[in-house]
Amino acid sequence: VIDVGATKSSLESTGTVINESIQIGYIQGNMANNSLHWERTRQNNIGADLSLFENRLSFGFEYYNKLTEDLLISLTIPPSNGFTKYNTNQGSVENKGYEFDLRGKILTGKLKWDVDGNISWNRNKIVNLGGVDSFVGSTFTAVGGQTLHIAKVGSPIGAFYGYRIIGIYQNQEEIAAGPLDPATPSPGSFKFKDISGPNGIPDGIIDADDREIIGNPYPDYVFGLTNTFEYKGVALSFLIQGSVGQDVINANRYFLDALTRGSSSNVSREAYNNRWTGEGTSNKYPKATTSNSPYSSRFTDFIVEDASYIRLKNITLSYSLANAKKLHAKSVKLFMSATNLLTITDYKGYDPEINSRGDWAMMPGVDHGSIPQYRSYSLGINIGF
Repeated sequence: VIDVGATKSSLESTGTVINESIQIGYIQGNMANNSLHWERTRQNNIGADLSLFENRLSFGFEYYNKLTEDLLISLTIPPSNGFTKYNTNQGSVENKGYEFDLRGKILTGKLKWDVDGNISWNRNKIVNLGGVDSFVGSTFTAVGGQTLHIAKVGSPIGAFYGYRIIGIYQNQEEIAAGPLDPATPSPGSFKFKDISGPNGIPDGIIDADDREIIGNPYPDYVFGLTNTFEYKGVALSFLIQGSVGQDVINANRYFLDALTRGSSSNVSREAYNNRWTGEGTSNKYPKATTSNSPYSSRFTDFIVEDASYIRLKNITLSYSLANAKKLHAKSVKLFMSATNLLTITDYKGYDPEINSRGDWAMMPGVDHGSIPQYRSYSLGINIGF
């Protein structure tokens, strides 16, 4: 995040000891960059609209390609110069995709039925970072103070970056045959994937070079479908929306499913009931330990989940009075509606459509104790005069 006024230097207070007492003074808090400027965007669009059968059926299509250059980036720099970050314009990112919209008046008699559907695809990709191949995002305290995201040329902004878990060590022989792990695993511990080494050949050591992109916070596609039925003043309308293919970091599981003491004494029932208790008992959940280092203090794909969902977003039932004039009104409509009534998903958190850090482009797709969207019900009356 680049703050307002980042082109200028700012002062911040600090304390130091002088004559056995703390004295407060001011130091330069950031490195100024007078040439910092807004990002530049170019976009090309191609679209078409088509109507058939006296507008009973209409179709819309659009293709877009947007290139944003001179990205506003806060780069990490060596602290030897007195600062740890430098704000600059560097690199470019591409967003391109398709959008389709289809509307139809299926029935037009006494019983009316209208359908409105749409589906869209968007692909986000970093084109270049001004000579840098990649950089990682800020640390996330709730996941052991580790970095969770990476900006890498050829990949989406904020892709998830960490280790892959490929099972549970069942015995000492498996540990001896596996890669050297400084975390000193024992039977019942997580088994991490070794990917680093010359020419892509594993080097037999689990270290920071074994991190890879382990998830994409952006969906493959999103869609919506609205149906509206009307008969003699009674109308029923409902909206179904969905998102397919996006991943979410369920940070709540960092402690709940690791079966370590951590900073919390609670664990999930699923993890506890299916934990490793001896050879062959589990290849997913580890043994319970008194360790204070969940997942060996590593961010792993164990807490990355597919957050695809289909949701009944809204449903409304209404009745328009035919004799509103008797009430000295142009129109009177009674209605009742509900939102977020039903969600179908395999995501283990409260709400798959969530992002705890939605204000930060480099930290998308994180669920950490976020309040889920409310399920709400309402009754009302609309009177027009």
